[in-house]
Amino acid sequence: MTLLEEQTLRFCLNYEIVKDLPGYLRIRFPAYHRLPEAALPYMGYVNDALTLIPGIDSASPNPRIGTLLIRYRANVLDTAAISNWIRILTDEGIRFYREYEGKMPGEQEIVSVLRKRLIDKVAQVMMR
Repeated sequence: MTLLEEQTLRFCLNYEIVKDLPGYLRIRFPAYHRLPEAALPYMGYVNDALTLIPGIDSASPNPRIGTLLIRYRANVLDTAAISNWIRILTDEGIRFYREYEGKMPGEQEIVSVLRKRLIDKVAQVMMR
């Protein structure tokens, strides 16, 4: 992955908070439509990745308009912890791509490896 490709991906995954109520967070990805085609099949794993954190009950992406609705337990998490987790997800996805570039495994192996890595990162979010 070139620096330009990484910067483009980070730009596409940059978001703004549209609604922030206790237990309800809606974020919008203004440049989601510029995501590379190769990233689109993994949109179905957004809920799985976000709900690895205790306290996040669901994450529903709407790729048509580029938003993500996160329902969470406000007595367990706050918006800062969720934002930190989204940053970790982005960083780990990019790190994985760099490591496997040119020898990309199948989808199930990708999901399995990333899931293990992310589970190891959960403590970083929960300790704050």
